[in-house]
Amino acid sequence: YIHSTASIDDSMEVADNLMHLRQRFPRNAFILVGTNEWSHVAGVPIVRDGVNQTQAFVNLMEKKMGVTSEGKFKEYKKHWASSALAVKAGDVFISHAAPDRSLRKINDFRGINVAAIKKKGDPCYGLLWAHPKALGSGDAAAVPYDGIDTENFLENMNAKVSLVGHSPVDKATQMRRQVIVNTSARREYLDIDLS
Repeated sequence: YIHSTASIDDSMEVADNLMHLRQRFPRNAFILVGTNEWSHVAGVPIVRDGVNQTQAFVNLMEKKMGVTSEGKFKEYKKHWASSALAVKAGDVFISHAAPDRSLRKINDFRGINVAAIKKKGDPCYGLLWAHPKALGSGDAAAVPYDGIDTENFLENMNAKVSLVGHSPVDKATQMRRQVIVNTSARREYLDIDLS
């Protein structure tokens, strides 16, 4: 949400709405940590096209809230630190990115401290930075993968489909058994037939 391409950045409003949903529906609303939230929790800045997006969010908060932003920022970080890296809903594995070659079974990603993920090779790094080879990526942090990696990952996770949103696409795109959604779109609805 931080990398708004529009002139109006509603990142804070999105974060507030998600926190409200999670508080209102704690058993049914899940916030998944993505690279932008992770950067604040882990203290690792994200720079794209020469712009430090991590700092840009802090600047946005200061612009919108002034000096009162520090308490709100701590609230966001606490919330993101306790958010999930992934959720398995039936046969669908949902995460910001995937696959992660370090995960061999479904329990491997449970209990991972988001703040402890710092670099390539760390457990669960791929759940933040995996990027399909077919789409290409100039991002040095990206972990490239192909369809075979996805198949192996889904077998390890005992899932039929991977649903992710990290890689930029114009609309929902299916690559074998993975669906990549456009996370910059206002609304994206999916009807996944697992038969």
